Amino acid sequence: MEALTDPNPRIRLQAVTGLGHLGKMEAAYGLLARTADSDYTVAHIAVQALRWLKASEVCLRALDSADETLWPGALRALQSIYEPAVVDGLLQRLTTSHPGLRRGIYNTLCRLDKKEAPYPDPSMWWGTRPDTSGPIYKPERWAASDTIENALRQELITAQGDEAKLFVTALLRNKVSFPGFIELMLNKVGHDTASRLDVIAPLLSPKTPVAPDLVNALQSIAGSNSELPEMRARAFRMLGGIVERHFSAVRDAFVQLAGTNQPGPLVAVWEEFTRDNRLSNHVNDFASLAQSEDPARRILGSTVLVNILASPVSKDQKSKNSARRAINHLWEQPMPAVTLLEVIGRLEAAQLAPEVREQVKNPNQDVAKAAEFALVRLRLDKQGSEHSQTIGDITYEEAVKATLAAKGEAKAGEQLFLKQGCVLCHTVSEKEPPKGPMLGGITTRYSRLELCESILKPSAKIAQGFESQRFNLKNGDQVDGFVVKESGDSVEVRNVAGTTAILEKADIVTREKRDQSIMPEGLVANITPAELASLLAFLESTRAK
Repeated sequence: MEALTDPNPRIRLQAVTGLGHLGKMEAAYGLLARTADSDYTVAHIAVQALRWLKASEVCLRALDSADETLWPGALRALQSIYEPAVVDGLLQRLTTSHPGLRRGIYNTLCRLDKKEAPYPDPSMWWGTRPDTSGPIYKPERWAASDTIENALRQELITAQGDEAKLFVTALLRNKVSFPGFIELMLNKVGHDTASRLDVIAPLLSPKTPVAPDLVNALQSIAGSNSELPEMRARAFRMLGGIVERHFSAVRDAFVQLAGTNQPGPLVAVWEEFTRDNRLSNHVNDFASLAQSEDPARRILGSTVLVNILASPVSKDQKSKNSARRAINHLWEQPMPAVTLLEVIGRLEAAQLAPEVREQVKNPNQDVAKAAEFALVRLRLDKQGSEHSQTIGDITYEEAVKATLAAKGEAKAGEQLFLKQGCVLCHTVSEKEPPKGPMLGGITTRYSRLELCESILKPSAKIAQGFESQRFNLKNGDQVDGFVVKESGDSVEVRNVAGTTAILEKADIVTREKRDQSIMPEGLVANITPAELASLLAFLESTRAK
């Protein structure tokens, strides 16, 4: 006990550790004082010691003290003591007039709403990518959960302004929910777009239908020209994440981005969505859109069809064949044919070059003119020159040598980053939602030679945490990808096409790591070394982002 006040923090640390292990309740008051220690490690172990002692009465009485320095440590200890008496004591003090203590108690009750389920097998949760969305890995309700949630709901109803926003944040952080939860939270955060999106994000799931209120809120933000492009992009990305459960609503929202000059963040979102591998399940729908009277709908339909057919990562030959049949049908009508040719030119879809050449001879002047424009964009007049040789036509060594010899243009590289589908699995800014390895500033860590190897031979070196894994499921399906997030009950896996799947652990039969990168070789086989140099130049330009 004397050592608790020693000037040396190492001695104070041994004191709080020893008193916790001795189990002496009379040491609780001394330990409580050390939760406010200037040394963080001492303060942390003092909190743990109070937990070991289950010193709930001492901690609750500390909340009645005028010494505000004791409140944070007492609350940190109480949030791990799952006893009905703790909940009752906190509820009695929740109406305190001191705003700081009231918010601390509210947060502690949120933390106590669920407890950690027992782990029969430690191997089920250790990994390089654990769930980071909440303090509890595998939540489990307990006897006081209903009482806590009723109290949290009532307090949120009466809360106003900044306090209401802090309560909402605490509820989301701790994954607390109750009837009327969504509508109440959206009302409490007001009209601040960033706050509304922060509230909506953790409530979205690709596995289950999303509440109509949330879908409507996202559509409203995404479609508003008065919102900042970054906020609209966030809303569009959230909509893209629920496309499987809300296809029609998401599709119609993205029509707004077609056919107009959009700011950079919205261009990236458009490219991500129109290249999303999940859209291959809706070929007929996009084929119908491509024949619409509305130009914007035609552009969206044609863009998705061309991307399905030209995708360098998709192995779904059935969808590719369906997309080609739909595209062949579009040549029969002038307006859809013109739109399709414009899309082919913009995407530089060389796979459709023979069809484009044929349309140059179309008796309809508008179609023929659009075909000539597409041929220019496809650069077919330059075929045969050494500058048009693609990486797939030369050896690895030749490709690297030619790439390193070229300077490259960052602007052209940015377009390639979108066109080649890099955007599906990579980001270049910390402001964007994480996907695969973040490439912003990558050239400060790796040389051009090393980056060439990583692009041309992806399996040569694999970033930690992005190792490819294979999951065999009970229904016979096989899922390959890297683990984005893992919780006690499920695993979130992203595949080569950038699509995320959530697998329930109960459905997984076997799980194994693979030596191959999720990024297959040959993704840049269709571009020239000079274009690869431009891609590297773009990555170099992201240093300051």
